[in-house]
Amino acid sequence: MNPMIDAFRKMPDVERTALLEAMPKEEKNELIEIIEEIETRELRELCDTDFLAFVDEVWPDFIAGRHHAQMAEAFEDVASGK
Repeated sequence: MNPMIDAFRKMPDVERTALLEAMPKEEKNELIEIIEEIETRELRELCDTDFLAFVDEVWPDFIAGRHHAQMAEAFEDVASGK
């Protein structure tokens, strides 16, 4: 990952907002687009390896119990070839 984008994402909201407001519109839109793409890819990677993260993404109101975690672990083991 780009260290500058990583640093930007870790900034406190107040600093990030001030920086965005000071940027030219085209640069700001490009940066926002890049960050959104990175976040989409990270979420996709997480959902590929963590079944409950996937469930939470497609069914936000889902209430997971201990038995769901056990089943998710079993599904992840099958998916990873264990």
